[in-house]
Amino acid sequence: MSVLVIIFNQEHAAALTRWGIHFARGHGHDLEVIYARKHSNYEAARVIAEPAHHESEIIRTIHETAQGHLSNPIEEAKNKPEITIKQLSASDLLLPTLEEIESANPKIILLCKQRSARSGAEEVNIARSIFERSTRTTILMRLGASETSECKRILIPTAGGPHASSALKTAVGIADQQNGEVTALFVEPQGDEVAQEVGNHLLAKILRHSGVDQAEKLKPRVEVSNDVYGTIARVAEDGFDLVMVGTTEQSVIRKALFGTIPDRLIAGQRSTTIAVIKAPTPLITQFQDRIEHWMALTVPQLSREDRITLFESLQNNSRWNFDFLALIGLSTAIATLGLIQDSAAVVIGAMLVAPLMSPLLGCGLAIVQNNFPLFRISLKSILLGFLVALGIGTTLGLISPINELTDELRGRGGPTVLDMGVALLSGIAAAYCTGRPNLSAALPGVAIAAALVPPIATVGVSLALGQYGNTTGAALLFSTNVVAIILGASFAFYAGGVRAKKEQRKSVRWVRRTLLALSLASIMLLVPLSGLLYTQYLRPDPVQISPTLEAAMKKYVQQHLNADLMNINTERKKGRPMVILDIQSPTAPTPEQTTALATLASEFTGHDLELQLRTQLVIESKNPRIEPGMNAAD
Repeated sequence: MSVLVIIFNQEHAAALTRWGIHFARGHGHDLEVIYARKHSNYEAARVIAEPAHHESEIIRTIHETAQGHLSNPIEEAKNKPEITIKQLSASDLLLPTLEEIESANPKIILLCKQRSARSGAEEVNIARSIFERSTRTTILMRLGASETSECKRILIPTAGGPHASSALKTAVGIADQQNGEVTALFVEPQGDEVAQEVGNHLLAKILRHSGVDQAEKLKPRVEVSNDVYGTIARVAEDGFDLVMVGTTEQSVIRKALFGTIPDRLIAGQRSTTIAVIKAPTPLITQFQDRIEHWMALTVPQLSREDRITLFESLQNNSRWNFDFLALIGLSTAIATLGLIQDSAAVVIGAMLVAPLMSPLLGCGLAIVQNNFPLFRISLKSILLGFLVALGIGTTLGLISPINELTDELRGRGGPTVLDMGVALLSGIAAAYCTGRPNLSAALPGVAIAAALVPPIATVGVSLALGQYGNTTGAALLFSTNVVAIILGASFAFYAGGVRAKKEQRKSVRWVRRTLLALSLASIMLLVPLSGLLYTQYLRPDPVQISPTLEAAMKKYVQQHLNADLMNINTERKKGRPMVILDIQSPTAPTPEQTTALATLASEFTGHDLELQLRTQLVIESKNPRIEPGMNAAD
């Protein structure tokens, strides 16, 4: 591991090299100093062991500073870091510098940003870009005017968090090597008389969480004030060599490095150096950033205008109003009548009318946007729409003339993992098409594939008929569709570039909790869905046609149907075993005869099964006897 110092000009060379040595000693790392030179000819980073006469003045300054600092008698007894000096040249320094950082894989990156924050100087922009993009501990410094090599007193204003913890650990390491002191400052807002005690308690908790509470060089300090920055400046003027703030927020960085208070500190007699430190990026965040980069290159990203149109459309269509109520009522009534009639065409028509897809997509959009108001609106529409549809389905089921389930009703009572796959892909397709106006023609097909209203209608009709097993299955199907479509829509919107700002992701807990709840719900749904898949498709057929059963069925067919039994097969239909008989008969069997055969098969096998008779009509005709001398016409 190493500390990497990146220098862009002569102004910072000596001071930044000295600070690099401080940080390297404080962590027990080696030091690598890179001079990034702007030049029309590209030159990869090369090591300079001993500067030649033709080397730049900056390289000689870096080398002399390093040698002079390490040859100090005070420093000789201390652990000396190995120092490597490099130079790279390019017309555009950002990408070569980032590549060199990746190659060096440093523990800490040290940069300087001493000019005005509004300056257009290239090194200012490069330093800011490296600080923002770096995944390692990165320190952006504004150097004091003093050329002292000491760092005896360090001030760390802290309010908790990973960046403040990184600042505390870094400062304690430097203080141990310099025999210095670190002051951890906590500013508690003014309140009642116990404000000081509250601040002491909170600061102690922050130090324990950072793992530096037992450090000998650490001095806690609590100030009670409503002026945080003014208090930090007042304390910092008390003779500190370094003030280091942990943060990634641009407003805090500007105040810390370029406000009037830092100007007073830097120009003061003590000439304090000010630094902003950013903790290393967690691995999960690095992985997320890489996924986002890959998606941006692979998936067409929605433009700003498309995102505005998408948000406006889903916000309006996901709202519970009279239009939504009318559509959910009509679509449920159509779907229920189609299910009762056992008409697939009518059920498909109901799917096209149903408005439930919009609030489901609204939930997916709200999750990736961290938009809780939209999520609340969409969730309300889903819940009320379900209740209305359930009421309509139950009412029509009670007044319907049927007394048993149709195939359409039964078909929605046994969902499997395959249905979850269909719902997930439907959510992805619906979200992808909704965000792209040129693909809106595909939305009706997605609505048919998703099939949101028919399962609710099936729940209502099955309840009315007392078919509670089918009710549970249909409710399971609807729940599966809701969970999978929301997750699929979230993925599609995220892949299309609809994301919350990075600073918002860490502060919104409901998104993480919602995604966790949806993921757990998916896992829980997989258990019954997998069981039903096994039952319907994978479980070995339990029906065994014994010779005794075959003989009994053959006898019944011959005696009662006056037919011949040609073949016996078994298969599954809707999860139930079925016996199929192929017979040859001069007449079609009656339903009573078919039921009697099914009862016979059930008694022999011990299974509740269905029976299907496939009849081949065989009618024989005999010509009358023709006497000699007569022809067929007579």
